[in-house]
Amino acid sequence: MTQNDKTPEDRREAFRVDIKASVSLQKREPERVDPADYFQQLHTLSLYAQFQQLDQELNQVAERIKDLATFKSIDILRRQISALSKISAVQSLTSGDMTSQTVNISEGGCSFDVTSPMSIGDEFATAIIFQPTYFALFMFSEVVEVTPTESNLSRVHLRFKELTDRQTQQIVKHMFQAQTEQKNA
Repeated sequence: MTQNDKTPEDRREAFRVDIKASVSLQKREPERVDPADYFQQLHTLSLYAQFQQLDQELNQVAERIKDLATFKSIDILRRQISALSKISAVQSLTSGDMTSQTVNISEGGCSFDVTSPMSIGDEFATAIIFQPTYFALFMFSEVVEVTPTESNLSRVHLRFKELTDRQTQQIVKHMFQAQTEQKNA
């Protein structure tokens, strides 16, 4: 059975977790092949993801420094740069139409509440910004289910399309982080 053939009950058998994230959707256009191109205002967030990788590398190098003064200086600089990059990420989010909400996510798709009408089969360029890390993930997705809810909202269920292995690993990483935080709360 392929991901396309799965029923709502089958999708629920996959490991899923509720996370805090901001989600933006743009109708897919056949001539645009990179989902990140739909979200020009969020490009600083993709740079933030690169920053996080560099920050991890700097942490690994700093752990090997024996001189305490040098270590503390590098740590302070790293935290300053981290704070500045988070400010930039927050500004990118608040300048657009994105609000944080609870998103139920698995490595194959996600569901969340929307105000706009959607139909099964609609395809979107999708931006998910994980909170509080501000890691941005851009992919294509397809609506597989729409469930009306209260308050003029609908619960939309998306199936991710054309994910790279790296993107899948990033989703799983954030899922496990959210699960760990929920257990510790």
